[in-house]
Amino acid sequence: MFDMIDFLKRLVSLDTNSVTKSNYDKAAKLIANTAEKIGASVEIINVEAPDKKPRPNVFVKIGSKGKKILIITHFDVVPASPPWSVIRDPFKPEIKDGKLYGRGAADNKGAIAAVLAGFADILKEGEPKNQLIMIASCDEEVGGEYGLKWMKENHPELLDGDFAWIVDSDSEYIGLGVSGVIWAKLKIKGKGGHAGIPIAADNPIYKLARVINQLELYGKWLENNELSPLKAFKYYDKGLPGRLSVTMISAGTKENVIPEEASLILDRRVPPGKNLDDAVNELKKKINEICRGLEYRLEIIRTVPSYMTDVKNPVVQRFIELSKGIYGELPLCGEFGGNDGVYFADKMPVVCLGEIRLDCNIHAKDEFVYLEDLEKLRRMVKKVAFEL
Repeated sequence: MFDMIDFLKRLVSLDTNSVTKSNYDKAAKLIANTAEKIGASVEIINVEAPDKKPRPNVFVKIGSKGKKILIITHFDVVPASPPWSVIRDPFKPEIKDGKLYGRGAADNKGAIAAVLAGFADILKEGEPKNQLIMIASCDEEVGGEYGLKWMKENHPELLDGDFAWIVDSDSEYIGLGVSGVIWAKLKIKGKGGHAGIPIAADNPIYKLARVINQLELYGKWLENNELSPLKAFKYYDKGLPGRLSVTMISAGTKENVIPEEASLILDRRVPPGKNLDDAVNELKKKINEICRGLEYRLEIIRTVPSYMTDVKNPVVQRFIELSKGIYGELPLCGEFGGNDGVYFADKMPVVCLGEIRLDCNIHAKDEFVYLEDLEKLRRMVKKVAFEL
């Protein structure tokens, strides 16, 4: 008999942080061995990375007919440092007040546990109407480099299906689109010199400060004027907007030295439905306006497109209808961040619904998942298997 909570505790106990890549192989084996015990078929795709550290991606399959439904999750986590407030060790999970605490409990190991529990329930009843494939990937927290990104680029046939369900997602709304991302680095040149003689230098930090003020205003303009057809679940009353944040700044080498240059990193979120290339070109044009008269260099570090699923798609409509029996009437929204649905959206409808809430402290201290949300996801998996 499959014990969802015991499995989740064992999985959370493995520190699979995406920086050190530790315990990836142990997590994959735990998922695979557990899946085989409940009667599912399993395949592990091992990707050879330059650092020689294991990069396993686990495919767990049940059923052989009907729609091919891909259920997307991941077992890597962001780093965590003890002590936490509610529990001392983030890799020694505990249950308190209906919540299971631990790094990765919500993002996204809880989903793996709930999906496997759903698979176990389904297999007890016989052959499901649809074929379900859970993909538990690695490296999601670092852009899927040797996870789904690698598979999309090298073996796209592994990601073929009729419908993609992202369970690395919220339980308070149904996500029908995801924000794109532009990361960019802006360098401002100046003239270095002795801090005791500032008149002989041209301090780039002051220039950068003025640029940052203008970027803040541009970010506010985006929030008011660049709106997705999909609404935001929280914080914004209208459609999910474009956003821009300066997230890192760098300058100087010593207290008494005026530097030659100063730089910043910015994060630009592209709302669902907005073309990524258009957003990149608009950003370049805006930076050119803000930096007019300055010596600068803009480097686009990374881009990820947004996507948006057609709510009128019959399978999407059926999924929404099925969810009402478990979750009630959920709002249809766009995701603030990105997710792995970007690797499927060009081929099939993508819907996001998982076991995370906004208050689950993901990527922060005292991360937790509500036990009731694990049970809801478990039941939804069964509905999708037999009724979608």
